Amino acid sequence: MGIIGTIFIGLIVGLLARFIKPGDDSMGWIM
Repeated sequence: MGIIGTIFIGLIVGLLARFIKPGDDSMGWIM
């Protein structure tokens, strides 16, 4: 995968976090 895979997974996790906890974007899309 590499860097692109890490960024893609991070983006998916970030979107899921926004759906689960709307308004709480302290984690961002890096995690």
